[in-house]
Amino acid sequence: MPDYYKIALKYGAYFALFYLGVKYALPLAAPFIIGLSVAALVQKPARLLSERIPALSYRTCCVILTSAVIFGTVAVVYLAVCSIVNGAMSFCPGIPEHLNRIRQFVNEVSNGAKGAGTWGKFTAFVASGASHCMDFFSENYRDYLPSVLRRSTSLFSGLPSLLTAAVFTALSAFFGCGNYRGIKEGIRRFLPQEAAEKTSLIIQTSVATLTEMMKTYGLIMLITFSELLLGLGIMNLAGFGTGNIITVALVIALIDILPVLGTGTVLIPWALFEFISGRVVSGIMLLILFAVVETVRNLLEPKLIAGKLELHPFFSLAGVYIGGKLFGAAGIFIMPLAMMIFRQIYSQKNSAAN
Repeated sequence: MPDYYKIALKYGAYFALFYLGVKYALPLAAPFIIGLSVAALVQKPARLLSERIPALSYRTCCVILTSAVIFGTVAVVYLAVCSIVNGAMSFCPGIPEHLNRIRQFVNEVSNGAKGAGTWGKFTAFVASGASHCMDFFSENYRDYLPSVLRRSTSLFSGLPSLLTAAVFTALSAFFGCGNYRGIKEGIRRFLPQEAAEKTSLIIQTSVATLTEMMKTYGLIMLITFSELLLGLGIMNLAGFGTGNIITVALVIALIDILPVLGTGTVLIPWALFEFISGRVVSGIMLLILFAVVETVRNLLEPKLIAGKLELHPFFSLAGVYIGGKLFGAAGIFIMPLAMMIFRQIYSQKNSAAN
């Protein structure tokens, strides 16, 4: 059999194992993986805390820090969900008014563009098409809204399983934090030596990659959150209400970290809505805030990452698309991360061979 057939079969088998593992094994093991990850995260801080405060034992410090991580995560998720729900509830009753404002804005653009040459005709054509779309949506949105609401409420059917997984995640974290080393050694003895060595290499590389990513993107997220908090605070002081600025800044900063998405996903539509609503100054301030945040990120991100983990945008985009198709919403995170880990392992093997 030619070598390239062997290579194709080898990597095909790896991909099949990866697909089956992520598709079927990972959802089952996810609560325990996350729980052990939290337990591993608190090991060093718990040891340092127990040394600084002799009255607290190492296990007690583990439990305290694990509780802090879990309750902090729950608080952040709760704030984000409340902000999204409140925003949706306040937006839905005003749909007719919003549609009328958008239609009026489109008609003004269409009327102003007439007789302004080729570009004006093109603009008027686009505005006319947008106006027809708005008329159709205005007449039919009541027919589609119940279907959208039913799909939204169907998400609540998955809450029992989600809560069960959350409980097992928390229990795994608490049970694992005090005896993390013993659990680690038990898993290592369970595997054959060769499989244990490969698994250890993959885990070490994955942990190093994830740690580097969390440090880098955590710092970027903190900077973005601070910029948004300052900008939205200035807008509030200037009389342009933006709601709960802490929650809004946190949600936008979280969206900014997601693959492909960014602050523009929220700030640009928000600015356009302000323009359509007649609040021009508020829209301009939002665009300025978006420009500042994007400029700072584009300047800092290459220096912070320093080429250690960054994938080429083409491969990152391909990973997001393929991951989404193969594994759903979770795939947009899993596939780029898997590509980064594979790249790190491949680089380490090449370095060892040389």
